[in-house]
Amino acid sequence: MALPIALYRHADVINAGLFALAGGLGMLAAGPRLLAQPQQPAQSARTAGPRPATDIFGDPLPRDARARMGSLRWRHHEEYGNQLLVVPSPTGRQVATAAIGVGVIRITDLADGRRLCDIPWEKVAGYEVRFTHDGTRLIYLAECGVVRFFDPATGKLLGETKPVVGQDVPRRVRGNPDVWNDQWTTHQLTTDGRCIVTAHPEGGRFTLLLNEVPANLAAVPRPVKLDPPPGYGQGLAVYQYVTAGDTLIGAGRDMTAKPAAPVISRWNLTTGRLAKTTRIDVQENGFALSPDGRRLITWKGGLRVWDTESGSEAAKLEQPAWAGINTRFSPDGTRLLGSISDPVDETARAVTVWDLGRGAVVARVRVPSHYFNPFLLPDGRTLLAAGRGLMLSTWDLATGRRLSPETGHEDWIRDVAFSPDGDNLYTASQDSHERVAAWQTGTGVRVRELADAPGGYSRIVSAGDGRTLVTGAAKAVVWVDAASGRALRRFETAPLAAAAGERDVQVELFAGRVPETGRPAVFGYVSTAGFPKLLARWDAQTGELLFSRRFPGGTFDRFAAFSPDGRFVARMMADLPAERGGAGGDQAGSGLDTLLGRQAVVLEDALTGSSLLRLSQPDYLQNGSVAFTPDGQALVTWTSTYPPRGPDGTPPGLTTVHLWEVRSGKERLAFALPVVGKRWEFEPRAIAVSADGRLLAGARPDKTISVWDLSTGAEVAKRAGYATVVGCLAFRSDGEALASAHADGTAVVWDLSGVTPHRAAPANRDATWKDLTSDNAGTAYRAILALAADPGCAAFLRNRIGATVAARADQVRQLIADLDSPVFATRERATAGLARLGDAADDQLRAALAGALSAEQRRRVMDVLGSRGLIESDPDRLRALRCVEVLERSGSAEARMVLSGLSKGAPMARLTRDAVHALRRLSAAQSGRDQ
Repeated sequence: MALPIALYRHADVINAGLFALAGGLGMLAAGPRLLAQPQQPAQSARTAGPRPATDIFGDPLPRDARARMGSLRWRHHEEYGNQLLVVPSPTGRQVATAAIGVGVIRITDLADGRRLCDIPWEKVAGYEVRFTHDGTRLIYLAECGVVRFFDPATGKLLGETKPVVGQDVPRRVRGNPDVWNDQWTTHQLTTDGRCIVTAHPEGGRFTLLLNEVPANLAAVPRPVKLDPPPGYGQGLAVYQYVTAGDTLIGAGRDMTAKPAAPVISRWNLTTGRLAKTTRIDVQENGFALSPDGRRLITWKGGLRVWDTESGSEAAKLEQPAWAGINTRFSPDGTRLLGSISDPVDETARAVTVWDLGRGAVVARVRVPSHYFNPFLLPDGRTLLAAGRGLMLSTWDLATGRRLSPETGHEDWIRDVAFSPDGDNLYTASQDSHERVAAWQTGTGVRVRELADAPGGYSRIVSAGDGRTLVTGAAKAVVWVDAASGRALRRFETAPLAAAAGERDVQVELFAGRVPETGRPAVFGYVSTAGFPKLLARWDAQTGELLFSRRFPGGTFDRFAAFSPDGRFVARMMADLPAERGGAGGDQAGSGLDTLLGRQAVVLEDALTGSSLLRLSQPDYLQNGSVAFTPDGQALVTWTSTYPPRGPDGTPPGLTTVHLWEVRSGKERLAFALPVVGKRWEFEPRAIAVSADGRLLAGARPDKTISVWDLSTGAEVAKRAGYATVVGCLAFRSDGEALASAHADGTAVVWDLSGVTPHRAAPANRDATWKDLTSDNAGTAYRAILALAADPGCAAFLRNRIGATVAARADQVRQLIADLDSPVFATRERATAGLARLGDAADDQLRAALAGALSAEQRRRVMDVLGSRGLIESDPDRLRALRCVEVLERSGSAEARMVLSGLSKGAPMARLTRDAVHALRRLSAAQSGRDQ
């Protein structure tokens, strides 16, 4: 996903040909009627009543959707990351938009932002789109010079013309798509859509053909052969064509001249004879030709206006103070628009308007920096601009006031989270200039923006008190009062970035707890381009930085997740098979093999960074495909087989979801998913696990969201009907609603109230008791589920498991003393004796480390503690740990009593800590239900 984002972050570098598309538009007496933001009464999600059939703008909601946060109006395309084509109609009432390479032209009503229709479009960049001069038809130019006519109100195909040439010469060499032709067929429309100019290679030279776009669709094209200008096809190219009376005017550039300069060519429309070529005496790569062909604008070394007939300079416009200018003519050609970046304030861009007659600035409108592609509509008063792949917006040229409403985020949503009571939904967009927004989940009404809570690469986590949110981006971690949106405290991340040795960083946040105290914590990592550099932990309520440490360098890895109890960090590391050139382990290869290498998930101690568990994956992981279950006892991974390199792009075998038991390092459950789509695509788009750990939601490339039961792998729900890619998912705390955040800057809340996870049938207690010691994690998992479904499980387990009793102090003291014995055999027996005591002696061993020990004693004590690891190999201790999961899943009052007894054991014993964490989660879940 990083590549498309990088592309549209630099989308203000627009090809000059796209900037000429608005030329030749007629005038309109009245501007567009713009919709005001509707005001809706506040309504609680819990008391919303029947699901609304429409969003707050009156547009239909997908089936099973409760509400949409933001509206699909004023969104001009479903995808992002592609260069945009924006074509207003000559009447100013509609606009056609498309993302090049996506294959859909969208027609939007400029009165209220309503989508009128979508028109299929060949997925070939460069084919052109126009409205007819009266705005009644949309035309686009396809292969072989075919012009297709559509009704812009309905999208209905009205007809198409005959081909201009029998077959196009492709730009890429057939049979070898990596080799490009030096000469290939091109078709271009004149700016008014009146004619087609075709450059077709024949015998090593180009033939230039002119065809009028016919009113009678059955007419056979009668091309006029144009005389090629001197040097055409051998350094001279023509990029823009306009018609003026009986003359065709083309603007191009002569690369053979020193220096390269614009060249204007003129042909007789009737005969095709070349009447004149005029060289503009300026060294310039970019330029724009006016709709009437009389003026050429260049901007290198200042904005200069040239007379195309004589080649002389007609005017030099007032030079803007800002840099990075792109220009476009007004529809009548009398004014010039420039989209200019502010070199100081990166949040701003100025659209400046010059009167070409006077050469002076007549208007300047300040717009957000992600709006480019400016157009002046035919009313002469309204400015239209497109945001980065998402939004259209309009401004009043005289006042600079924004006319179209903000109907959601203006960029794709990076993170989404429910409030603890489920009544509000919080969203953060990719755009670092936008604030985190709060919405009512029952209505989709925006409640507020959170002050100083930045967007960008941000996560939204709860501080654990039900009132405070923590958000973070590149420059700060901010604590915000959720009710008022007021910033409470702020942690500047510059020192962390400096400690990581980086300047441009991202800060990802995750909610958790401090393992030692159980207090709510915020975990975060500082990364560059997704590669972790430094790990940090804050107290969620005070904002105090508790610790930070650097990740080891030299490995290809990506961050995956924190365990909810704050004890473990999961990272994805390259795990290349030897036959593909990898060395295995952490010694990753390089280049594409490293990037796409089979990966392992490595669990590390969050405090020390020591490696605790390595889960090698059978296939390939993608970013965002790893998640802990909320109890921290299991890890979900989502793997896909590597796509074939065949030309047909046939999908590979399977995408598989795996559920791993952390305490044994073995797979509990795996289920395969059918391949969706015609070509292989990365999965998942997003995943989320419900608060009770029973449901998994995943967004798939075919624009569906599936919900699976994590006890069986069965699909229990599917949601569809949305238009855009899902960036992230979040369950409500009760599991009865799911939020999906989309690439179009909107979010949807889905109803899951009728979805219930499978509940295992109670099994024979003695059999399940035995299976809890099984070395097969799947068998043990089924036993956990069956025993948890038994109402009498707590009574059954009460007398079978007990709290970990601390080892006798005198015994531990003697064994520690023997570690310093001059007799090697005695030291070895003492080491083995401490190891047999297990974690019942951990408290005393850690206390001893704080005292005076010899070097030999210290080394052996640390070896004993270090040998504990994450994997529990003793069957009886493993069964006791699995019983904690049984009791938590049961959640009954009697189960809590048993857990309470287990929590009173030796403080550092694993069984004690697991019981303490289980009680905390049950208490937090009960508090959420009570709110």
